[in-house]
Amino acid sequence: MNKAKEIVFNLPHIQLAARQWGDKDKPIILALHGWLDNANSFEPLAPLLHDYCLIAIDWPGHGKSQHRQQGYSLHLTDYVFDLDSLVLHLCEQFSISKIHILGHSFGGIIGAIYTSLFPEHVASLNLVEALSPLFENEQQTKMRLRQSIIQHRDLTNSSKTAKSYSSLESIAKNRHKLTELQYQFCLSILSRNITPSHNGVCLKTDPKLKLGSAWRYSEAQVLNLIDSVLVPSLLILGESGFAELQHAPNRLQDYFRQLTIVTSEGGHHVHMDNPRHVAAHICTMIEQL
Repeated sequence: MNKAKEIVFNLPHIQLAARQWGDKDKPIILALHGWLDNANSFEPLAPLLHDYCLIAIDWPGHGKSQHRQQGYSLHLTDYVFDLDSLVLHLCEQFSISKIHILGHSFGGIIGAIYTSLFPEHVASLNLVEALSPLFENEQQTKMRLRQSIIQHRDLTNSSKTAKSYSSLESIAKNRHKLTELQYQFCLSILSRNITPSHNGVCLKTDPKLKLGSAWRYSEAQVLNLIDSVLVPSLLILGESGFAELQHAPNRLQDYFRQLTIVTSEGGHHVHMDNPRHVAAHICTMIEQL
């Protein structure tokens, strides 16, 4: 597969950066990264999907994409609107009616919601360590909203500037210590999330991404959102990935009418840890359509 090409999508409401591997005349796989990652998280996988045009975006506030307006709190549904605008843009640009969606973690959650809402635009849904949005008891609504408002108030009124680090390597070492992600993958992802500072580098990720959500769906709302997903779907779990995902399919797979579940050696970023196995399953899924 050829070297990745940097592209930009000027959507009506926001500008998204992306990386494209492969020729645009091949079937399109739209890759959606996880929270605080970026398009570089699909680098290990991309060369193995050589029969496809893989387009990996940076979500708003991540990588090289535009941030949402200052003072605006972030909501899960905003990303569903982003994805809808992007999919329609791609369908028009490439004169197609459907695309394949590949989503890791948060990206997979958004992809699953979108697929449930607009199955007519999705040829297949490929989830990596993701299934449905987080949910909680409705009794938490008031406290969650209060805490979120206070956090946003404090951030808005703060005079702190972005923390500087001596080098990309120092940030990568910190992330490697905090997560299971291999050091070289931390380097790859963070290289797209930093900008030079007066004494080193600093993260350019939107700081609002680290604040608590203003609200979460209830369990009933989540089940309604993902009810009757008719599109052929694949769920790839890492053997040492998020523990809660190991049990979730037992309850939720009935809502995905054509769901295949596989487990691969690796952690939460199994698509980086074990790209050959993950790519093989994705190719098998798509080739069977």
